[in-house]
Amino acid sequence: MYYAMAKMPMLRALFVVLALALLFGVYKQGFGGALYYDDYGNLEGLSKIVDLHSAKQFVFDGFAGPLGRPIALASFALQASGWPDNSASLLLVNALIHMANALLLGVLGYMCLRLCLSLSRSQAFWAAFGSAVLWAGLPLLASTSLIAIQRMTGLAALFSILGLVGFTWAYRLYAASPVRALFCQFAFLGLGTLLAMFSKENGALTPLFALAIDVLVRKDGLRSADHWVHKLRFAVLMLALVVFLVYLSPLMRDYFSVSDVRGYSAWERLQIQQGVLWEYIRAFIAPLPSLFGPFHDDYPRTVDGISSGVAGLAWLLTLVIGIWLHVSGKSRWPLFAVLWFMFGHLLESTTIQLELYFEHRNYLPVYGICLALAAAVVSVPMAYRRLAVFLFALFVLLQWAVLLSVTSMWGQPMKAANVWAAERPASSRAVTHAVFLELSEADNNVADLNYQYIRRQRYEYTLSLLDRTIQHCPGCVSVRLQAVGYVCKLNRFDEAKARLRDTVSFAAGAEKPRSVVDGLFGLRELIQEGRCGDLSGDDLLALIEALSGSQLFKINHISTRIYFLAAAVAEDLGRASDRDSYLLKAEASSPVALPVLQYQLKVAMAANKFDQALDAINRRYPLVVENKGVMTQALLDEIKASVLEEMTQVSTDGSQEQGE
Repeated sequence: MYYAMAKMPMLRALFVVLALALLFGVYKQGFGGALYYDDYGNLEGLSKIVDLHSAKQFVFDGFAGPLGRPIALASFALQASGWPDNSASLLLVNALIHMANALLLGVLGYMCLRLCLSLSRSQAFWAAFGSAVLWAGLPLLASTSLIAIQRMTGLAALFSILGLVGFTWAYRLYAASPVRALFCQFAFLGLGTLLAMFSKENGALTPLFALAIDVLVRKDGLRSADHWVHKLRFAVLMLALVVFLVYLSPLMRDYFSVSDVRGYSAWERLQIQQGVLWEYIRAFIAPLPSLFGPFHDDYPRTVDGISSGVAGLAWLLTLVIGIWLHVSGKSRWPLFAVLWFMFGHLLESTTIQLELYFEHRNYLPVYGICLALAAAVVSVPMAYRRLAVFLFALFVLLQWAVLLSVTSMWGQPMKAANVWAAERPASSRAVTHAVFLELSEADNNVADLNYQYIRRQRYEYTLSLLDRTIQHCPGCVSVRLQAVGYVCKLNRFDEAKARLRDTVSFAAGAEKPRSVVDGLFGLRELIQEGRCGDLSGDDLLALIEALSGSQLFKINHISTRIYFLAAAVAEDLGRASDRDSYLLKAEASSPVALPVLQYQLKVAMAANKFDQALDAINRRYPLVVENKGVMTQALLDEIKASVLEEMTQVSTDGSQEQGE
């Protein structure tokens, strides 16, 4: 008996080690994966890190969220060497964070089960770590570790879980000192929440997970000890929930104005999200490999009143059933699963104007369902326990098998890109990613004797991918611009002109303005190089003018770029007055955009219009905010001094010429 008891801790430790090793082995299949859209957008500054000062700039100048996410960016800064060719090492760290989270969730689940159920340590361990193994192997969560930038999600979860582990552990202190226990709980919870928030803003939801634990998990017997302390803890946690509900309510935001960035209102988004949440549940229950990938920008943006109403009623019914089961004393776990899931989606899946669908949003929310399933298994009467364990194990194996399929796919970038582009033909991001990898592959064949032929064939194939997306998404202007570029490279100039003019008719409904502007810059380069036949800057300006009237292109940083480009195109055409007019529009959109000022100074200095240059500088002084952005008062002083120096030099040279 003693020998068997001594072996149990070793057996449990071996189980944990083997599970983590298997998890690493499965995710390792995806380490050869590519970088994606947001990876480049948020991490391009890694290439500029050369010393401590530049590293600080990268860490504290983040723009991925309102708080900048400096902790997550600091973790990337430690891996700056080798960017962007070090994607495998970035994904390795992501996988290690996922493994740490799985281990900590096992610990958290163990403490929760011991708090509320009369389980032996052995039973609680196997149920808790069984739920952690299920969670760790969900293909629904694969994108969190296999998209480099989503380390922000994993890292925020790491700190949230640490805070919750400390919060739950401190319940054991109440018997000795309730006040000390309360202090420890909120110290752990507060620190974990802050660290999580500065990794990703949804870390602010950590107190709501603690609320679910406090209301539904802790032992009822704890109520008797120092009653006011428990009331205070509950009141503070409830206050956190109220703050979030008020923040997301019509009291704090206009529910019916259409977002300039997204093209739908907060009320419309809330209706759509009711269905999205059920789709996440479907992907959890029936994990088909085709459901999982990095591209979901083709998700329907129209509101179906009947579907959203049914989805909303289904959530309400689920919540009511959970409450009834809890109040009647039958089971607390269905309500725990529903509340944990809803709390976890409160920020990203309600009224805040983010994109509609991302799998990584389920990273912590889905854990409540996993733990509830494990608790249900150990609560089944002994006559059916083996069957319940068997079905649970079968479900876990299904998830891990699909996860292996998913990670293996992600680890083959070209194959994955082509599959995603075929499965999601209306996704402009999917086709753009496939095109990028396709052309990178073509460039790798530059030494091949048949390089020109291979490149042309790849251009033809790329164009076929783009046209397939255009067919499914006629308003994808960025894809249309890419297609025009490849038609030019294939020397089909009449077709290029016709395609660009056709694109103008879709300008009013254009989406993804940043991608559209990037496409315009690329097309201008082709026109400058004479690679588009008689396609001219006039054709490009016609499209720019059409786009400038679209709501999405009135966003300041977008309109600045588009007017800056228009100025450059006008200069290509020799129209100085149009160029200057566009530059003034760019300045009006973003007065502290340094490239606009530099362009204005270049024009003025070339014409020796120093007063005009000084006026452009002086207009910026009242607008700069120190330590915010590139343009500072010190920089303006430096630029102004160089203009004055140049003006003095020209004046001196002119005087000398007159004297001679």
